[in-house]
Amino acid sequence: MPSSMVWMKSLVPLIAAVAILAGMVGCSGEPASAKKYPVSGTVTLDGQPMPAGVIFFRTVSSGSLDRVDIVGGAFKGEAEAGARRVEICQYQTVTMGEGEMQTENQVNVIPERFNTNTTLTAEVTTSGANDYQFDVQSK
Repeated sequence: MPSSMVWMKSLVPLIAAVAILAGMVGCSGEPASAKKYPVSGTVTLDGQPMPAGVIFFRTVSSGSLDRVDIVGGAFKGEAEAGARRVEICQYQTVTMGEGEMQTENQVNVIPERFNTNTTLTAEVTTSGANDYQFDVQSK
């Protein structure tokens, strides 16, 4: 079996797990009555406005997660108040496999230091601007 096929076969379980987790993103398990507050800001990628992506505001202790889309380098949405861990993702469609085994998957192309291993934080307040700027570096 060619080494490229072995590599792709080992990547399939990882991609499947990412797809499942991406589908669960909206299911944060928070109560329907959780109060949310406006958040907005900008995200640059290598010094330029990030064309499209997603920013997540996560409460680490409870797992609460708020998702806001990034469009043209800007985001505007709502998040729960408090100290939040910030995760930034940008997805690209990747075609894998050959022939009948070919599938398209969404893969996050932003380095882990801005999402799964992020140190970015935000303090979402009940009053105030809650306006944030994040600079993401692809390398």
